[in-house]
Amino acid sequence: MIIYYKKRSCILHVHIDIDYIRICKQMQTQSKLDLVDEKYQQTLIYGIICMITGEMYVGATHRTLDERIAEHRRQRVGFGWEILERGNYEAYEIQRWPCNTLREILTVSRRMRETASLKRRINTLNWRPHQGLFEDFN
Repeated sequence: MIIYYKKRSCILHVHIDIDYIRICKQMQTQSKLDLVDEKYQQTLIYGIICMITGEMYVGATHRTLDERIAEHRRQRVGFGWEILERGNYEAYEIQRWPCNTLREILTVSRRMRETASLKRRINTLNWRPHQGLFEDFN
């Protein structure tokens, strides 16, 4: 893409490489995801169960569970907030999972959500919230 700017009777020719900008943004995002930080060693996998509908949200955080629940309430967006908004829920710790990077945290929480979803589909007749969903997760 070429952009022309007029300034005091002369034309400045500016060439902007859109692909270069996109790649730079991706690299910034990737570097944030792959940044090793000690705080991620405290990663907590947690669940929020709606006691009305039985829906479950699984997430991961390096903060305390109370801090993360408060953050869900402040953000007022997403599935976790929808469960909290109903008011009748149980938030609980599934397990501690030391990680090194934010990418690892996101991968673990995605795998936990997929595991919970699969086991709930298999055990729909005898399913009770969060009982036995994660004991064999490795």
